[in-house]
Amino acid sequence: MKTGLIHLTRLPLRDNSSYPNHLTYQWAFDDVPTYTTQGYQQYFNFFSNGTHNITFTATDQYGSSKSFLWLIDVIDVDRSPIYVPNSLQNLTVDGSYTIQNYLTSYNRNSTFTDTRFYDPDDDPSGLGYSTDETTSLIFSSSTCPYANFSFPEHHLHINALTIGECLVIFTATDAFNPNFTVLQI
Repeated sequence: MKTGLIHLTRLPLRDNSSYPNHLTYQWAFDDVPTYTTQGYQQYFNFFSNGTHNITFTATDQYGSSKSFLWLIDVIDVDRSPIYVPNSLQNLTVDGSYTIQNYLTSYNRNSTFTDTRFYDPDDDPSGLGYSTDETTSLIFSSSTCPYANFSFPEHHLHINALTIGECLVIFTATDAFNPNFTVLQI
């Protein structure tokens, strides 16, 4: 994953010529025709990384045309993970237990998903959550004398050792940038 400085860019382009003939306009983004207007705007975000080209062609009524090409380098930006406050509930475990999606997006019912730890870079569709299968976060926890915690395939696995109660702090770290860490407190 590359990192850079562009979060969201607006590229305003416009033909302001005073050419007296009737002109038609064609804009293309990555060689795909987009607009036939005088002006054009293109928005870039995290998932637009790469080199893109924007082409503008103006053609007069006699068929004479002129084209201009811009090459745009968009470099993605790694964003910090997010923790939704108060989204984790107390758990009671007897023995050994694995909870899928507990730290990412726990389905309370078929129509509502609780978002807990979330990496916006793992969500190209903009759903507002990721699952154990789609997250790249690395989970860890504080220690507890009464239970061991592990995170196989991003699931929360608890192995109760004896009877007791612990306050556990879970941590999510971005796999691509270990400086991006968020704690549940």
